[in-house]
Amino acid sequence: MREIPDAIRYTFGFEPDKYAAGYREVTQYLEASEYRMIYSKNHWPSDAEYKGVNTRWVTPEGQRFEVQFHTAESFHAKQEITHRAYERSRNPLIGRGERRDVEAFQREVCSYITVPGEVDSILDYRDEGS
Repeated sequence: MREIPDAIRYTFGFEPDKYAAGYREVTQYLEASEYRMIYSKNHWPSDAEYKGVNTRWVTPEGQRFEVQFHTAESFHAKQEITHRAYERSRNPLIGRGERRDVEAFQREVCSYITVPGEVDSILDYRDEGS
């Protein structure tokens, strides 16, 4: 379980106008607490089917955990509207046509989500040693 990146997951939610500052505050706090970021992916600018920032961390003892950053809208879309579609799209037995429909549904839902200010300031990161 120590190696599963999202077996332990935390989610922070921020208003769109405080999102980037909230992300910076939480990541600085985690780093000051001796947790090490090994991955960060900002899905806002480039992912039409999911909105949010996903990060992965390691404790000094080696336990991995995930921290997601959302707005109320993006969290609601992920949890309540598109989650079943996301799970369906990951099924290797799904047909090409159904996969296209599921992905189109996710894109449509995400097109209505308000993009937070300054979200482009959140950069992707990958610790190549982890």
